[in-house]
Amino acid sequence: MDWAGNIVESHVHVAREKFPRVERYLEDMATLGISRAVISQNIGNSDNQYLIDVAARFPDKFKVIVMLDLESPTVVSNILNLRNYPNVVGVRLWASTKGLGINDLEIWQALADSGLIASVRGPLDQINSVYFQKVLTEFPDLKIRIEHLGSFNFLNDKAADFDLFMKISRFENVHLMWAGFYANSGESYPFKNTTKFLQQSLKVFGHQRIMWSGDWNADIENGSAQVCRESFELFTKRLLLTELADQELDWIMGKSVDKFLNWS
Repeated sequence: MDWAGNIVESHVHVAREKFPRVERYLEDMATLGISRAVISQNIGNSDNQYLIDVAARFPDKFKVIVMLDLESPTVVSNILNLRNYPNVVGVRLWASTKGLGINDLEIWQALADSGLIASVRGPLDQINSVYFQKVLTEFPDLKIRIEHLGSFNFLNDKAADFDLFMKISRFENVHLMWAGFYANSGESYPFKNTTKFLQQSLKVFGHQRIMWSGDWNADIENGSAQVCRESFELFTKRLLLTELADQELDWIMGKSVDKFLNWS
């Protein structure tokens, strides 16, 4: 039987330009049955005012993850100032991100001090690096989510590298985002070559530390309700993981985001 529960999108882009405006996404949210969403700033854009304004207009619908100029000499104070924006919950950055001064961990320290989450991008070799292991060790209370399953390429990357990636599950503050299959599978829908890796990540992280994203922005200019619908049907119709229980889906499709962000 298909699952039908509360859906929370953990990662979507809206913008003044390049990506659709929020009104377009709101239409598809209603059609698809998505109750709330985390808007993430797109790469290369550190002007977050539009996203902040959107969340202020729709505080029950959206939280925001921003991007900052990580090479700015004021980046630490800029992070600390985000505490003035209650709907901003985190910052996107790379696993290789280092501070500009003698303390290469100062950006991560500022995130921890601010109570913000770190939404971490790949590539996988950066996530598997000695430096990022240092970050994880130094900040056990910093909430971290790994976007797009570490940008693992299911067709070309090595299973051994995925095994190494999975070892960060021992850090209980780390969560995973399942997304990007249309881009990283190398196969057509329903991306069957992803199954064993999803099973592995579910086994070691558990369903309460995995959150779904629907790849609505597969169509950059207009958004794609079709891709998003297919993305959640991979799980709600159990096309990839036949063994998923309704309780596990409750978490993957919504509750894990709510708990991660203390969002209710």
